[in-house]
Amino acid sequence: MTHCIRTILKEDGFLGLYRGLAGTTLKQAGATAFRMGTYNILKDYEKRRDIKQTTATNFANGSVAGIVTTLATQPFDTIKTRCQSARGATTVEAFRSIVADYGMTGFWKGTTMRLGRTVFSGGILFTTYEWAAAILNPLVLPKDERLRG
Repeated sequence: MTHCIRTILKEDGFLGLYRGLAGTTLKQAGATAFRMGTYNILKDYEKRRDIKQTTATNFANGSVAGIVTTLATQPFDTIKTRCQSARGATTVEAFRSIVADYGMTGFWKGTTMRLGRTVFSGGILFTTYEWAAAILNPLVLPKDERLRG
């Protein structure tokens, strides 16, 4: 790790340590917003229609949230990857080079591979979240809040 840091500092200066920060921040902030938003919209929809919340339902909702997240944030992921490559483009350079190399559809390169991961990770994430909430809520919420649940 120290060799890596020294090499980056030598070749790119202090700012080289932060290459890809803007793209990563956009990707992570967007991914979290889309993932949580989609999951909560699906869960609220199901509650209004008295659809029982089961492990399968939670997994399916998380998987759909993963799909929506991937499709919505793939351009940011592509930019981030281009910024963090050996060529080390800035965010603007990465954007321009993706358009130049592939056109607008280039922002969705790698979507299929990412979907393979996010469908399962979203399902696992929210299933585990609901299990943990079911265990922890009785321990941390006052009794009157648990009853409203």
